[in-house]
Amino acid sequence: MPKVSWNAFINAGHPDASLLGNMLSPRTPTPFDKNMRELPSPFAALCKELGTIIKGDWAAKKGGLKSPCVFLVADPADVALVHAAIGLRSRQSVTGKPWRTAYTLDFSDREVGPLLRKQGYNV
Repeated sequence: MPKVSWNAFINAGHPDASLLGNMLSPRTPTPFDKNMRELPSPFAALCKELGTIIKGDWAAKKGGLKSPCVFLVADPADVALVHAAIGLRSRQSVTGKPWRTAYTLDFSDREVGPLLRKQGYNV
């Protein structure tokens, strides 16, 4: 999981990089699980999951209330792994950006609960 900073990723110049993104709530509906363990934000939970999937360089940028959470992935093979594990849709070719393709992650707030359970939280 070689997660790097956003600027370091951009400066490294990955020619086949892809941008993955989607809107996520800034926090879970309740701050704790049934065992009173603090829950991570949907963004943090998704970052943790991507860290188990992606083998090469990647970067993440947390979205705001009206901006999406976005992830840059250097290797197209890692994008294929994310597609198989989480799902991608809406592929677009991009020019003039530090990434070649952009995808919408097939992941939304309704998938956060199952992901948190997978990560060991009692929700």
